[in-house]
This record gives sequence, structure tokens and C-alpha cells, in this order.
Amino acid sequence: MALRQLLERFRPSRFTLAYQPGLSDLDRPSVAALVKEYDGRVISDNGQRYRHGKLVELASGGQRWALTGSPNLSAAALLLSQGEGSNCEPGVMTPITSTILPVGTEEPAARRRTVAPLPRPTDGSGPLLLGALRVSDGLEVSMARPLSDTAHPELL
Repeated sequence: MALRQLLERFRPSRFTLAYQPGLSDLDRPSVAALVKEYDGRVISDNGQRYRHGKLVELASGGQRWALTGSPNLSAAALLLSQGEGSNCEPGVMTPITSTILPVGTEEPAARRRTVAPLPRPTDGSGPLLLGALRVSDGLEVSMARPLSDTAHPELL
């Protein structure tokens, strides 16, 4: 759903979806349909290094931009608000001079496997992260409301 919305919004003349076999899960039927509809391709990044960070590149009118960060290419990460059960997913948009997409091996989209979506909380009672800022002596975290118990941040 998130990839479809990106493609509908930006209407690229072509697109490439890269993934890491064994480390990334794709919705095979959805990806195959988008590859056919938008003349896309799927490549596998077979490098040994796990890439947790995500990358969306856009190029238009001689300019190239990269959105990098931790958001998955999913509705929960890119389309929903935290109040609707999504994650807080920071990203950085920056101009780049050339592609930073990993070199990969082209593969048919039909070979990807389908996975069930993860359950999402719906009560909205959990912590709501507004943002985080790196400061000289650590990290300053802003929450929408006080935490009900002691919290221990986990940085990945």
C-alpha cells in the first residue's frame, strides 16, 4: 500500500525495488502487480551486511533526492499516524549527486513470498513519541504525555 501511494504520488517513469533475501519480506502479489503496472523491477542485494536503514530515491529535472532512515515501506510506517497504530519512524531527506542504491541482481517479482501483517495496537494508550534530538550530552526525547512507568530507551 505504501509503495503504491508513493508511485501514485510521484508517477515515476521507472522504479526499482531492492531487498535483501532472507532479511526482507515482500508481499509477492502486490509487488508483482506494481512492477507490471509501473514498469518496475526488483533487485536483490546479496551483500553480507544487513541494511536496517531504508532508502527512497527520487530524481527529476536534474535533481536527485534521497529519503533515508528507519521507516519500512509499509502503511504502518509511512501512511498512518501514531494514533492509528503506526510507528514513530524518523527519516532524513537530502539532495544527492548520484544514486546510493546498492548494486543488486535483478529477479522476477513473482519469486517473493507473502507474509502476514503484524498486529498493531489500537487503544492508543501507549507512549507517543513526538521526536528525538541529539544534544551535546546525549539524546533529548519529547513525549506527548508523561509515561506511566519507568522507560528504558533502546537504540538500534
